[in-house]
Amino acid sequence: MNGGAKLVVVNLVALGLFVIDRSLKMIFFPLSNEGGIVVLGSWWQLKFASNFGIAFGWPLSGLWFWIIYLPLIWGLIWWLVKSYQSKSGLEIGALTIILAGAGSNILDRFKYGFVVDYIDIKYFTVFNLADAMIFIGVAILLISIYLRKEEDHGV
Repeated sequence: MNGGAKLVVVNLVALGLFVIDRSLKMIFFPLSNEGGIVVLGSWWQLKFASNFGIAFGWPLSGLWFWIIYLPLIWGLIWWLVKSYQSKSGLEIGALTIILAGAGSNILDRFKYGFVVDYIDIKYFTVFNLADAMIFIGVAILLISIYLRKEEDHGV
């Protein structure tokens, strides 16, 4: 598969995950007063939770959220444009997934004033697919940066 086709696949995957997350949020938001769906006993359930913080329930909201979040998003968009110019496929994929996840969560903030979370894993916080996309995208981005530094140093 050539580079252009890989980028199309990455964008389609990010778009598909975005649509799945938005769909799940539309399913679980009306169920806010009902019990969840048991997936794996008490270990994994799908149920509504409102998140006024950031990813995985970390507390940050109000004006401070927007002061930090908006420049960060613009920086990621700038980085994505630069990655397209340098044809850095791994970075493009990671940034696209991060921005798709962030976009889904920001739509929640505009629509509800909080983020709709629905994945409840025992001994962990309730989160959503968008949070997982952001986490995985950041992990891929860190790996990409590490690999580039290794390549630059000839190791």
